[in-house]
Amino acid sequence: MSAAEPSTPDPVLVDAMARLTVEDPDAAAAAADALDWMVGAAGLAALNQAGLQQFVWYELPFKWLGGPSRHLAVAAALARFFDLAGLDRYAAVCRSPVTDEVVTAFAVDAPTGFDRFQAAHAASGVVPPDVDDLQWGDLMGPVEFDAFWSSAVTLELAVEAGTVPRTGRSAPGARQALVSAHLTRARPERFGETLLQEIETERIAAWYDDPLERARAQLLEPVVGEILTSSPPPAGAARALRPLRRLLSAAADGTARLTATGRLAPGVALHVVGRTGAARREDEVPGVADLRRLVLARRLARRSGRRLVATRRGVAATESTEALWREAAGHLAGGGAGADPVVAELVVALLLADRSEPTIRSLVRPVQIVLAEDARRGGGGRPPPDEEVAAQVEAVVGLARALGAVRASHRLDRDEPVRLTAVGPDLLRAALRSRAVAPRRRPR
Repeated sequence: MSAAEPSTPDPVLVDAMARLTVEDPDAAAAAADALDWMVGAAGLAALNQAGLQQFVWYELPFKWLGGPSRHLAVAAALARFFDLAGLDRYAAVCRSPVTDEVVTAFAVDAPTGFDRFQAAHAASGVVPPDVDDLQWGDLMGPVEFDAFWSSAVTLELAVEAGTVPRTGRSAPGARQALVSAHLTRARPERFGETLLQEIETERIAAWYDDPLERARAQLLEPVVGEILTSSPPPAGAARALRPLRRLLSAAADGTARLTATGRLAPGVALHVVGRTGAARREDEVPGVADLRRLVLARRLARRSGRRLVATRRGVAATESTEALWREAAGHLAGGGAGADPVVAELVVALLLADRSEPTIRSLVRPVQIVLAEDARRGGGGRPPPDEEVAAQVEAVVGLARALGAVRASHRLDRDEPVRLTAVGPDLLRAALRSRAVAPRRRPR
């Protein structure tokens, strides 16, 4: 939790701690240690319910020494302190049955305890949810960290005031709407920028500016300035994405038939690209397999027996060119072609930067240089062979073609120029930006 340190001690904290020290010195010491961990010298103004839950249900049982009896004693000491400080809701969190359950679960098995913590934390109604424009990262920079905790405070106040329901069918949507409004409100103290814009700028800087990845940074440098701000889909986006929309529409109306091996039936494949004639297999229709993999990977559709069935998200995407554009962009630079995500983002960046129509073969060398640098950093391993990299580059270009960013031809020739369509640069920019502003994750 972020807060400026006060110039004078928090009088409420000092008074409550003094009274607890008289009643029970051991409990006062335990509560003081816990408060120092949570808020330091910032005082109770820096405390919020989400932060308290994170401490009592995760940090205390997982990071503090001692067994469950010790951890529960600290929670009880905190409850007594909050009673004296007049913070009844916080005292109730410390005394809740959930605290006993989570602390006990951590003592038995850490992954089980973590799962129990996450479930209880989310169910409390005061943890900022992901919203349409932002998924919170596991690893946060200072701007995102402060925005998360300011969202938590805003949400807690709204739940306590009753303007956002804690539970019920309308609660998730109400929480998302409140957090989204908090993140997208123009702030005069930030010269009109929103918290969301600052988070995205911070993420782009972290994505690009790694001093240990010099070769990658050199490839990305020419295009970083092009992805600092988001842009709506261009005028030709709907036309470029027409095959993807046809596939999802077929999945929505039950006509997206599959073969026994999970490929699209030849007639469906031809319909997706707007062609007539004959085809014996899906792979005789360029780009269709890429689109099938996209809708499955992005959870726009699922396989149900011998049919592809649209999900709610997929149906919604067919009704919005902007949503469909966002799904396509996210898939392109994120390794959706089956290529390594690093290869995918580099190919997208190179195509965006080099308007002299490079060939697939000419793209292999600069990508291989970056992979070799990564291999050296990782302990001296060898990068993949050129043919493997070439196959990945070809897969990325093929996906870009299926999404209308690269001019179509019946087959990809590694020595033929890769020519962008009118909307190609826009989709490449959107794809690279989606990669750059994606939340940073850590392995569990």
